[in-house]
Amino acid sequence: MILPLLLMPSVYAQESFISVQTDDQNYDEGDTIAVSGQVSSSIIEVGRVITLVLLTEGNVVDIAQITVAQDGTYSHTVRVTSLWETGDYIVRAAYGHNITESQFSVSEFNSGNILHVDYTVNEIPETFLLDDSLNLFGTGTPGDAITILLIDSSDKLILTRTAEIDAVGNWRLSEPIIFKTYTKVGIYNLVFSDGFKQIVKNFEVIEESTVGSSNEIPSNPLTLQEKYDKLFGEHIVLQEKYDDLKSIFDELKRLFSIIMNI
Repeated sequence: MILPLLLMPSVYAQESFISVQTDDQNYDEGDTIAVSGQVSSSIIEVGRVITLVLLTEGNVVDIAQITVAQDGTYSHTVRVTSLWETGDYIVRAAYGHNITESQFSVSEFNSGNILHVDYTVNEIPETFLLDDSLNLFGTGTPGDAITILLIDSSDKLILTRTAEIDAVGNWRLSEPIIFKTYTKVGIYNLVFSDGFKQIVKNFEVIEESTVGSSNEIPSNPLTLQEKYDKLFGEHIVLQEKYDDLKSIFDELKRLFSIIMNI
C-alpha cells in the first residue's frame, strides 16, 4: 500500500449528494485525466474542500483536496505518467461523510522510451518554529509529478500539494509551507509519492521558548573549572557592589546622626 487509506471515511453516502466523473473511460501514457463533479447545495459548507483519491488495486496514485465553487462544482486534472500500470482505476470523491466514485482504465504505455529515475527530496530539519516556513524541492523523472501530504500525529490530513517535474528532472513546490497557517505545536509527517515510491519525513513544530533548552548546543561549552571560575568571579563582583552599598549606607547613617544632634 502506497498511502494510508484511513484518511477517507468508510461509509458511502447517497449518490445524489455528490458526483464524480472523468472526461473519458480509457487513457494512455501522457494523457491528462480531467476529473469533475458536483456537490449538492443542501450539504455545501463554507471552507470545506472535497478530497479526491485515485487508486488501483488498493494503491494510491494521486490525492488532492479541491475547493468547491459556489455553485457546487469542482474540477481537477492529473497526468498519466510512466509509473502508472495498465489496468482499472478508481477515482473516489469524499465531501465530509459523503463518498462516491467512478472508474476508468489505462491501457497503453511507451515502454522503454522513458528512463525512470527515483525521485529525491531535499533535506528537512527535525525541528521548526511556528513562524518558520519550508521550501520543498528535488529531482525525478521528467514529466512525472510528486504528490505531497502533510499529516499530523493523529493521521489527520492537513494539506496536499502537487509538484510537476520539469524537462530537466527538477521539481519545486511553487509556494513554501507556512507552519503557523496550517499547524500548531506537535509532530508531523510529510509523505511524498510519485505513484510508485513513497518517502516519509518526520519533524516537530515547537514554541520559540523551547529552542534554547532542547536544540541549541553552545559552540564552545565551558569546563567545570571554567564554570566555577565564572561563578566565583560573579560572586566577587556582587560582593564588591555590596561593600560599596554598605559604605554608602554607613556614611548616610553617620550624616543622619549628625543632623539629629544639631
